[in-house]
Amino acid sequence: MPHKRKLCEPVLLVEPTIYYVNLLRDWLTDLGFLDIHTCTTAHAARTLLDEQRFGAIVIDSKLEDGSGITLARDVRHSTRSVNRMTPIVILDGRATRRRVSAARDGGASEYVCKPMSRRSFTEHLRIALSDQRSFIKAHGFFGPDRRRRPSGWEGDDRRRIKPRRVPKHDTSTDVTGKN
Repeated sequence: MPHKRKLCEPVLLVEPTIYYVNLLRDWLTDLGFLDIHTCTTAHAARTLLDEQRFGAIVIDSKLEDGSGITLARDVRHSTRSVNRMTPIVILDGRATRRRVSAARDGGASEYVCKPMSRRSFTEHLRIALSDQRSFIKAHGFFGPDRRRRPSGWEGDDRRRIKPRRVPKHDTSTDVTGKN
């Protein structure tokens, strides 16, 4: 599982159903996480995200007052957020190619389809917490590099606006893509 330091950092769980709140809280506790904050709405999550730094954020895609994917995108794009580079795991009960792409484009580190097994959730969380991919800043996108392995591309880079790698410790970077 993750490094001991990560286990001491708080986890934010944004989930509208009490069943999954209890289930995920139990799984996180069993994994050794000591400080788990839960809320059921995007509004409550934004309040917590403005007040505290988290070691991981788990968000259901469908919240009572909005989209969990939009919440993830807001966290990634806010230059004021201390959680911009925090691993984000999206939970979704309707995994279609379009929804997985939307979550990835919104800056999710990992995507888990509900219903899920403990093993599946744990594996996705482990990957998100141990992920060493750079963060990419490009026009309209800020999040973990989508590539999980080298592409092998050796041709010219013909993009008009070049994305740039952002060190994980740089939380003050403008995300407009204009720098």
